[in-house]
Amino acid sequence: MAEAAVVAMALQLERPSLNEKMVGFLATPAGVAALCAFVERAGDGGDGFEEDETAARRRSFRAARLLAGADETEGLVSFLDDALAEAAARRLLGCFDARTRGDARHATYVLERLFRAAPDAVYAACLDGFEDAAARDADDAAVALAATIFEETGCDDLIAFDDFADWYTEGGFRVASWLELLDLTKWVL
Repeated sequence: MAEAAVVAMALQLERPSLNEKMVGFLATPAGVAALCAFVERAGDGGDGFEEDETAARRRSFRAARLLAGADETEGLVSFLDDALAEAAARRLLGCFDARTRGDARHATYVLERLFRAAPDAVYAACLDGFEDAAARDADDAAVALAATIFEETGCDDLIAFDDFADWYTEGGFRVASWLELLDLTKWVL
């Protein structure tokens, strides 16, 4: 929680900037999380007073400027490794969820700078969970295809090459046409 307190103090400044000591302190998982939290909570007026929302937006803007930099100044994104950049991107992408109170403009500003500094990290954050689902789908399809082949060839534990060739020639090519890609003699290299 010390990171959140330091970030909160820095965000009280009209033009917060980074020095070497702050970079060392904020370029950590907790420091990045604290900065992102201010962008994520922008607009959360709490008790509904306009001053609170304005203050939250001001803190969000300043946190975004610390993260991304401004004009010629470098932001924290210049000092993040891929793991921290991915963590920041994952958190900031949450600002685009309609159920959150994060400021999408500030998140976009930081994500654009993050993408320039660490495109693979932002891409990985965007795919978070997608690759797992695609791998599960591929596994499920492979298991289903294997079950179909065993069933249609009448084999129990092992399929002989001749049985597989007969199955494929008699119609298996419709079910598993991608197997043609494995025949390298058909490739023009």
